[in-house]
Amino acid sequence: MKTLFTLSILMFALSSFACEQYEAQFGGTVNEVTQTADGCMIDVDLEVFNEHFFCPLLKEDVHNNKILLSGESCDGKMGMRVGGILVYGQNQVIEIE
Repeated sequence: MKTLFTLSILMFALSSFACEQYEAQFGGTVNEVTQTADGCMIDVDLEVFNEHFFCPLLKEDVHNNKILLSGESCDGKMGMRVGGILVYGQNQVIEIE
């Protein structure tokens, strides 16, 4: 009975977990660059992609959008290998954390 109670509390806690941002670990090669006022927008051929367990950024979302390199120039980015944690937050832009 105690185990059942603990499991029900845990399930309630997980179901009420609200994501403020969505994340994924990634690695890949830059195949397109676009300079914007905010920085450099890149498109990446994903070679590694692992969604966050609780707040996943979906691979489809990354394929359908570009990644913002905030405040950076696009010079030399084409063909560059990139990796890290992708974050989609309240600013509604995918960025590398």
